[in-house]
Amino acid sequence: MKISRTMLRDHLRGVTVSYFSHHDVAPADIGDYAPFAANVRDSAARRGDLPWLKLGLAHVLERRGQDWDDLNGGIYAFGRGELVDLVEIVWEELWPEEAPAAVAGAADVELVEMSTEDWNAHKAGLAAPGA
Repeated sequence: MKISRTMLRDHLRGVTVSYFSHHDVAPADIGDYAPFAANVRDSAARRGDLPWLKLGLAHVLERRGQDWDDLNGGIYAFGRGELVDLVEIVWEELWPEEAPAAVAGAADVELVEMSTEDWNAHKAGLAAPGA
């Protein structure tokens, strides 16, 4: 299943944007982003992305060793590995009782670049994961 990299980037960016609306400098510890991770649920639900966000984040977490720097976007550039740490923080906030490995279909995800408009058109033709 194809999932938009742009969609993942946009929702992850929401964590850092929220953080920087309250702070002037990057956190000393990436864990300081945790209080802002809950905002991702609201934005993803509002845009109809939540099931695909879950699938995409599970895909990333199950492939920690890969280079995910291309998911970096926004004000603060994460160091190698920090982006996966941020994904884990978001996962723990949104789905604390579920292991990423338990998400059916995560192994079959292909993250592709597509505009927001293309993503919205693409997902309109998909059955929601878990449905």
